[in-house]
Formats: sequence, structure tokens, C-alpha cells
Amino acid sequence: MVFYLILASTGMLGFWLYYFVVLRRTTFFNLNRWYLFGALIFCLLVPFTHHFVDVSRGIEPESNNVALTYASEMLSTVEAIQDRVVIVQEAATAHISWLSTLYFVICGFFLLRFIWSLISINRLVKGSEEVSSTGVKVYRNHRITQPFSLFGRVFIPGKWDDVPGEILYHELEHIKKRHFIDVVLIEFVTILFWFNPVIYFYKKSVRLNLEYLADRAVLFQCGNPLKYQSLLISNALESSIKSPITTHFATPLKNRITMMKKRKTQNWMRVALIGAIPLAAGLVAMNTRNEVKQPLEESIATILDVVENDNKPSGFPLAANELVKVSSEYGPAMHPILKVEKMHQGIDLVAKEGTPVYATADGEVLESAEGEVRGHFIRIQHSEVYLTQYAHMSQRDVKAGDKVKRGEVIGYVGDTGQSRGAHLHYEVHENGKPVDPREFMK
Repeated sequence: MVFYLILASTGMLGFWLYYFVVLRRTTFFNLNRWYLFGALIFCLLVPFTHHFVDVSRGIEPESNNVALTYASEMLSTVEAIQDRVVIVQEAATAHISWLSTLYFVICGFFLLRFIWSLISINRLVKGSEEVSSTGVKVYRNHRITQPFSLFGRVFIPGKWDDVPGEILYHELEHIKKRHFIDVVLIEFVTILFWFNPVIYFYKKSVRLNLEYLADRAVLFQCGNPLKYQSLLISNALESSIKSPITTHFATPLKNRITMMKKRKTQNWMRVALIGAIPLAAGLVAMNTRNEVKQPLEESIATILDVVENDNKPSGFPLAANELVKVSSEYGPAMHPILKVEKMHQGIDLVAKEGTPVYATADGEVLESAEGEVRGHFIRIQHSEVYLTQYAHMSQRDVKAGDKVKRGEVIGYVGDTGQSRGAHLHYEVHENGKPVDPREFMK
């Protein structure tokens, strides 16, 4: 989810900057509309391209290592089958971190705001007088002071007895060319990417370009730019209802008058759109090429680690003066009871029976139980990324669903399950896979 939001946001930034620097001052308004619309759709879909492109292509393995790699992966797969159910359970029961909660709460706020805007427009319809039957519904309402359009409706102030033809044609152009599609799309994207400052500039550019299109249609139809600009100025002095999904006739004024006076851009300038191709290719590479994607994902993980520092395991689960020794490190090792080499997914810390065991990060207890292999064990979910497990304890002081803090006693060292002496088996899981706890004990 985080990678998707960052990759899409990066694309929006790149495409908007290119529009702002290269295309914004051109008079290719219709072309610019499709550029902004298409770039937005592309940015929303590009994170899914790895499902259709072989991400390993371009990294050629050495031929003499193919058989060895295949055999190693097969053995790892067999070894991981018994842990698969646990991993699925972790994913299903993991609590949402505070950062994710904040994101979705704010998304919900903006979504409710959008829905309320639709409800407000519907209320305007019910309290308005329909004054036209030209194929498009025109409503007069005393609650508004400036004309606007939405979907197939045009709204005009109630104090207007006559509607200037230029204003009506402007709003009809919005409806005829279905500009509301662009407005609604950019509003939904703003809800999802509210945290990205660029989306607000992008939104402004989309809406302003739609006004350019309607202005050009009015000038082509009426042919009197001074009269039309006077209407814009007079209406700009009026206020209007505030809604995120409507296009207002007289805003923003300065940019629109400037573009009306601008000379038509020469057709050869259309080739400037070619410059967007490297942007698109770069976004695809960020999501499909391992040599590009992996460093980006590692950078994102580093950022999340800083933000959610309290939820990242650190230090030892035992007090330093209580630890006798480390009897087994992370990695392939001979199982002391089964006498076969297995992947040791954690680290064994030898201490006296009854020694307190501490949580290494804030989190929620997913499981606190007794098993034949692990003895008394506890699993704690710290974030969407990290989970820790403590096994072979003599006693557990927490139960499933409990919230724990870093340094809180959760149990005591024991000799339960498949154990050959008092010790604590400690594991750290990152993104559903066991990793070396030593990396978190510095």
C-alpha cells in the first residue's frame, strides 16, 4: 500500500511538473485535457504493471548456479510449508498501525465531504425553479450568487431575470464535453492522495484547463471577447457556494483572460508531448526492474522505521545481567533433538529458569499459548512490518489481545516444549519472514 501511494505520487509529481513547465502556456487546451486525464489514470495503474512484466528480466543468473539455486529454493519451500499457516494468520490478524489509521480516517473525512457536496447539489435542485427546456436543465435558485454547472444541470442566481447567452453557452460547453468526468476523477484522486501537496496543484491545473476550453468555445460562438471578459469581471465580484465538485463561471479570472489574449500556439509544438514518454518509462521501471525497485522499497522501509520507531524491535528480550550465553544463532543448524539440519529461525538465549522476558517493542499480543514444540510461547504484532516470538517459557503473563509496551514483562524463561535446558528462543519476523534478530540487537 505504501509503495503504491509513493509510486503513484511520484508519477503525479513528474507529469504535473512537465505540464507546468512545458504545456501550461500552450493553447492546445483539448490536448492538455487528455494529457492531464491520461497521466492521472496512468499513475493510478502503473503500480500494477509488475503483475504483467517479469521483474527478474534483465538480471541474468550465472548458468552454473541454476541447478543449485533451484534445489535450494525447493528445500526452502518444503521447510516453509509448516510456517505458512502462521504467516497467513499473522497477516489476517495484524492490527493496523496508527499511521494507516490516520490515513484512512482522513480519507473518510474527505469522502464524506464529497458525498455532502452531492447532497447539497441535490437539495439545490429541489428548491430551484426550472427555467429552460432546451435539452439541458437550467435552474434558478436564490441561494447562489454565481452560475455553475454539474453533470447535466446548470444553476443560475435567483436574482437574474435574463441569463446572458455567453454565460449559458459557457456552462453548456462544460456539459456537452462532459467536463464533470475530469472534475469527479480528480476529486476522488485527491481523496486518496490528500497527503501529497502536488495533487492540489494538479487539481487546479485540471479545472483551469477546463475553463480554458469553455472560454474558447464561447469566443468562437459569440465573437466578442470584450463583452465576455466584462461578464467575467462582474461575476468575479460575486461570491458563490463552496463545493469541491462544481465549476464556477468567473474563477480564476486573471489566468483565463491572459489565455484569451494569447496567440495560438504553433502546431509543431505538439511534439512536446514526446517528452512525457521518458517519465512514463521511468515509472514502469521503478515498478518492474529489480535494480530500480529494490533500492526504492528499502528507502521506503527506512522511512517507515523512523516513523514507527516504537514499533520496531530493538535490544535483547532479557536483561543484560541475566543473560548467561547465546547457545544458538540464527541460520542453518543441527536440531538438538531431531538430529537433522534445519533452519534456525531465531536466536537461543540461555538464562536461569524464571528470568523475566521483556517485549522488545510496543505491540499487540496475537497469540499466547502452549504447544508441543514451542512450549509456552507468545507472538506479538508490532506493526504491519514487524512481529516477534518468544518460546520455551515457563510462564506467560499476557494473553491474546493485550497491548504491551517496550520493556514490559510478558513471561519468564523456562524449559518447555522441545527444549534441552532453560533458555528463551527469540524470533523477529519482517514482512512475514523470519530475519536475524542480531540485526535488531545492536
